[in-house]
Amino acid sequence: MKYNSILAISISLISLLIITSCDKDDNGPAYNFKDQILQGSIEGKAFVMKDGYFEESFFDETEYSIEIHDENEPEDACAVFSSEFPQVFFSVPKAVGLYKLKFDLANFSGRTVTLYDPDGSINNIAVAGAIEVLSISETTLTGRLDARMNKDNIVNGNFTVILCPAP
Repeated sequence: MKYNSILAISISLISLLIITSCDKDDNGPAYNFKDQILQGSIEGKAFVMKDGYFEESFFDETEYSIEIHDENEPEDACAVFSSEFPQVFFSVPKAVGLYKLKFDLANFSGRTVTLYDPDGSINNIAVAGAIEVLSISETTLTGRLDARMNKDNIVNGNFTVILCPAP
């Protein structure tokens, strides 16, 4: 009986690893950008971008951190992380390019997008899709995003965010 339980657990874990590690490039792109303002749903509630910022990442000086909100933030939004509004946040390299979302369970690394719901403080982590940085200037970053976790947590479209001044 103990052997059957161990075998069942092992098969389940191996299946999970195979499913999460498969590369979707075999069937074409794992993303499909829509030509619209960034929108979708977070926890099944409508999300439409109204505001957004980028700044040098606190964790990695080679990347930018980006926050996108569905409400207009107060002027000091760059000074403090606000958890009052639904938001989308992620990091990207400081370069124009396409960055596919993925997560590697073997070493807990990859590129993800967080779809945050303030009702219950829920962080939904999207690992399907891609981020494309189209341009970076001294004051703005423009891109597009297709990020999916499930049918209730998905955003897709174009965004332009402004640079937060250095502290």
